[in-house]
Amino acid sequence: MSKTYIIVGAGLAGLFAARTLRHFGKDNIYVIEKASHVGGLLQSMRVDDPLRNGINYDFDYGTHFVLSTANPDVDSLLYQDMRDEKYYEYHNSLYEGHYLGGALYKESGCANISHFSEDIQFQIKTELGQAVENESSEKKYVSLHDMCLEKYGITANENIFTPAFNKFTDHSPQELSLVMESSFFPPRLIIANRKESIRLKKIPAWDKRIAFSDCEDGQSEIIKYYPKTGGIGKWLKTMAENLQKEDVNIKTNCTIQDIDIDNDNIKKVIVSDGQEILCDHLLWTLPPIFLGLKAGLNLPSQKPSMRSVGIINYLTDKKPIERPYWITVYDPSLLSFRVTLYDNFTKSSSKQNVHKITVEILHDGTFHGTQTEQNKIFEELKMMNIIPLNTNILWSGSANKSEGFPILTPTLMETTIKQIEILEGLYHNLSIIGRRPDINTGQVAIMKNVYETISNRLL
Repeated sequence: MSKTYIIVGAGLAGLFAARTLRHFGKDNIYVIEKASHVGGLLQSMRVDDPLRNGINYDFDYGTHFVLSTANPDVDSLLYQDMRDEKYYEYHNSLYEGHYLGGALYKESGCANISHFSEDIQFQIKTELGQAVENESSEKKYVSLHDMCLEKYGITANENIFTPAFNKFTDHSPQELSLVMESSFFPPRLIIANRKESIRLKKIPAWDKRIAFSDCEDGQSEIIKYYPKTGGIGKWLKTMAENLQKEDVNIKTNCTIQDIDIDNDNIKKVIVSDGQEILCDHLLWTLPPIFLGLKAGLNLPSQKPSMRSVGIINYLTDKKPIERPYWITVYDPSLLSFRVTLYDNFTKSSSKQNVHKITVEILHDGTFHGTQTEQNKIFEELKMMNIIPLNTNILWSGSANKSEGFPILTPTLMETTIKQIEILEGLYHNLSIIGRRPDINTGQVAIMKNVYETISNRLL
């Protein structure tokens, strides 16, 4: 008799779990998703004919690419839902840029200290040298601030990292977990020209602290992909459509109402449409506290601080700067967080001299995407020289994710890990997958974790 697998959440972790189960010949798979659509954060928004020119335009919820994992087994599943679609393919590093200290840098997303005075540059280099001399693998850090202070020194922290993390999270680095280090920008500094950077990067203690002055100099085994039509959301949308053709039951606009538990076994899940689903194994991708509440458990808990994400999309009549696919805006005086320039990594976005730009804003709920706010962000793009001063808006629109993601503090991390340990210790047919604080996060890590969990525990 075949077993029944219930997956809660239809983001990357949930859909890839269904794909992996199907790969191993499993039937009777249910995916439960609260939203009306699949994809989680990997979504795109289609705007139908906004310019009355017969063309529809797709905008992403932020900058995302499909990433290979360098694991042949995982990649074979990754490519399965890409075979019948057309994708751009990138084998080199993706081109990033950044804005810091009132200056735009087009060759890397890592902070370039040349944007500061000579005195500050000298002090940062001196403190970096001292950090390299005092390098120790035995140091333990309580907070992100402690780690940044040891890696980069006080001057870089005061002028770059502390203001940037305050802007992006509304928390000081003293309040943040170590895993937040690479959540918003690549955590290294550009301190030298191209030739000297290449030389220093060969020394491990320097390599962990500094970046190439041009991201073209970095090497990566990861292949990057982007759909030629439909935006990044096309990937998971296609995966969901293919899974449904393979008789995977994906229930959107649906929530877990109740869970029937017998000792250490989750026997049944009751969903909001009234269906009762017998359960042989539950794969949970949401925060574990929600499962604890449904199970009637009094788990240790801490309410996370949530960061909202505002999205503003523009169609313009002038082309933005060339090269960077996206630009990270460090400066705390500006609202913009990340600017995606579609012209630089697709060939279809500049039809009829129309150019697509997406700007993300991280906020505390006070940003609403009004026309006035859209115009203000557009002026920031001009001020940063990302677009020409005589650029006009042909169309603009906004979206908002009121609870984009949680801000991870050391206490929240410890609490979540305890929740996972308790839940997985109580129920033998439960796997908590996805963004676990005790496992590396990110797209590649999520897919590897899902595959390993299923292949090691469920077969």
